[in-house]
Amino acid sequence: MANRYNIFMVGGAKCVGKTSLTTAVSSDLGLPRIETGKLLRDYRLNPPAISFKDYIATRVRENETDLLLDTHFAQYPPNTTENVIFERGLDSQQLASISEQFNILLCLLELSPKDLLKRRFKDTKRRTTLPLLVLEELEFNLRAVRLYSADLARDFFRLENRDFNETKMQIENWIRLEGYAQ
Repeated sequence: MANRYNIFMVGGAKCVGKTSLTTAVSSDLGLPRIETGKLLRDYRLNPPAISFKDYIATRVRENETDLLLDTHFAQYPPNTTENVIFERGLDSQQLASISEQFNILLCLLELSPKDLLKRRFKDTKRRTTLPLLVLEELEFNLRAVRLYSADLARDFFRLENRDFNETKMQIENWIRLEGYAQ
């Protein structure tokens, strides 16, 4: 079956600016947005009989339009103080399921470790500020997006969030170039 819709997946480590940027881009372009962090809160309130990864895929597939997905390419506990095992946010089977309906386009949003640590120290959610774990989280998201890219046989767009307005414009331009027409 030919892909009918585009899903623009913007992922990265916690505090790189995904939610602020995808909210603004969604508003500017009139592009519906799903935030996996909100899905996780909903999932925890009323857990269905499927895994969280399958829940994400199911919720995405309920849509019949182009979408902007605010996500993490790698799973990472929110307040960890010790090294964790690498795990992708979505596995190959969830990506395959989504790709039956969507043309999946990937954008890895990053920050320098120094800038990410500065944001983490100001973060009210108390995410880890241990430098080695922050570096590990950045690396896990890069590693995961490379796996997504290999699964989909498609390159990903890598973008450092140095300036909010410039980064927002770059994401909007990427979305337009990839085929989203308002």
